[in-house]
Amino acid sequence: MTDQNIPVSTENTENIKIMWLLQLAWILVPHIWWWILVLVFYILKKDSLSQKDKEVFAEIMNFNISFLIYAIVSWILIILLIWLLLLPIVFVVYAILLIISTIKFINGNVYKYPLTIKFL
Repeated sequence: MTDQNIPVSTENTENIKIMWLLQLAWILVPHIWWWILVLVFYILKKDSLSQKDKEVFAEIMNFNISFLIYAIVSWILIILLIWLLLLPIVFVVYAILLIISTIKFINGNVYKYPLTIKFL
């Protein structure tokens, strides 16, 4: 099992604090730009970071990328679930309206379909 706590070097902790604050800013304003800002900050400061600080940065970015992937997969699953729930409802409503319109036509009436978008 790997150690969950990576010690941060005592010199230059300001860089790591800034990276963590940029990451925490996501809680206030959720947006992918915060993760990009952490990456840009790292690229600008990478020469002045110690090896331990670079490991901390890698942990921060791996965490953020992992949860970005989890969020994207969750959205896809939500969309699929809604689609899977709505599709049978659409087919049932379609069938019911078809049956109603057929009965109206047999009785000599013109049926105005509800929920119809006028294209023609």
